[in-house]
Amino acid sequence: MKQPGFGARIGLAFSAFFKILFSGQYAAQVLAAGDSDADTATVEMPSLADDTMPAEPIEVVAPTEPLPDPMTEARKALQVLGALQREGRFIDFLQEDLNAATDAQIGAAARVVHSGCKKVIDGYLTIEAVWPGQEGARVTVDEGFDKNRVSLTGNVAGDPPFSGTLQHPGWHATEVRLPDLADSAEPTVLMPAEIEL
Repeated sequence: MKQPGFGARIGLAFSAFFKILFSGQYAAQVLAAGDSDADTATVEMPSLADDTMPAEPIEVVAPTEPLPDPMTEARKALQVLGALQREGRFIDFLQEDLNAATDAQIGAAARVVHSGCKKVIDGYLTIEAVWPGQEGARVTVDEGFDKNRVSLTGNVAGDPPFSGTLQHPGWHATEVRLPDLADSAEPTVLMPAEIEL
């Protein structure tokens, strides 16, 4: 008897699996065939092509969304940082040694940085307070609060509800509008050197 190839045996194994699962008679015959000496006994096996196996609907699984490319996400972050530099001189401000600057100089620089960086942030993000209200207001933290959104400090003891003073309202991004990637040969260049001729 000609032996089936490897691919045919895989198909046969899957067919036999479901046939055994749904047909008790077929399963009994497979058991009997396994218990018999293959050289001396012949067991008639039902055809796998018959109609005794119930037709079950096949569930189609939708392909999962591909994971974001870490390099693409890094390039987007670098573009935001580059925009903060272009509009608000953010990196220049952070790289300055402010110990030698006067308060007036720092204040003048902060005004430029604040206005330019706010323009970029407002273009890319919608930011709202986590906890509405003014700093210093008395607030109550109820049971079941989200520990990712509310941080308790000071003398934390017992179970909620807790009563305390709002030290900072927190921030969360309610909308993110990351920029489309620019066709840049070197995304790590946040701002090219400027040379006046």
